[in-house]
Amino acid sequence: MLHFVYLTGCDPAGYTRDHFRDVRNLEPHPEFRDYMSNAFSPVGVYLSFWQPKTEAASVRSLPVMLVNDENRYVNGTLTLTLESKEGTHAPTQMTGFRISPLGQETVYRNFRFPDASGDFLLRAVIHYRENETDSSRQSRRHVKLVKSDGGRE
Repeated sequence: MLHFVYLTGCDPAGYTRDHFRDVRNLEPHPEFRDYMSNAFSPVGVYLSFWQPKTEAASVRSLPVMLVNDENRYVNGTLTLTLESKEGTHAPTQMTGFRISPLGQETVYRNFRFPDASGDFLLRAVIHYRENETDSSRQSRRHVKLVKSDGGRE
């Protein structure tokens, strides 16, 4: 993992070590490592959904981008799931994918949000084989489901 701060000087008035648990040994916080390992993986998934709120019980077309920076085909499964704060899974959709060597693809999946309100975590997760090992990558978005007010302001 390469971070821009690794390549630049540290300004005494600047805050550049917010991502690190141990600055002397350049050990990042686990949460930062988790997000960056997904962001910079050569096989990746990107959920292009940035609405902080969406209507409960609605159906949305979710664009999911898949990328393969490796010189081989990558096959696997793409799973869309919604989790509550308590970790319970609401709707889940699973489909297969295949990405060409050094290729990318955007797929659109209609996703039905549950008839519930509250804070959720929407995940797009890919599972595939890499060097005879099961691998996965994910893209996640926080979303608040809100019930329709029936047109009232």
